[in-house]
Amino acid sequence: MPIDNDYFKNRQQQNNGGGSNGGGGNYQPPFETPEFFKNFGKKAGMLYLVIIIIGALFLFKPFVIIESGQVGIKATTGKYDETPLNPGFHFYIPVFQKV
Repeated sequence: MPIDNDYFKNRQQQNNGGGSNGGGGNYQPPFETPEFFKNFGKKAGMLYLVIIIIGALFLFKPFVIIESGQVGIKATTGKYDETPLNPGFHFYIPVFQKV
C-alpha cells in the first residue's frame, strides 16, 4: 500500500505548532545586544590593529636580550656589524638581521 503526499502534508501542518494544540512553533524572543557591544563598531578597527601588532611581536620576536657577560654580533643580510651589542635589550629587523 503506497503512501501518498497528503499524509506528509497533513503531518507537516500538525507539526508546525500553530494554533491551540500547544506546539509553540519556532518562536524566538528578540535578541538585544548588551550595552558593552553597542558602540563596539567604532572601536573595532583600533582593537584589531592592537591585536595584530601584539601578534606580530610574538610571531616575529623583533628583539633580543643579551645577558650580562655576553656580547651580541648583529648580521645584516649576511654582513657582520663592526660594533658588538652590549648586554641589554636590543631591537632588530627579523627578516634582514640576525643576532
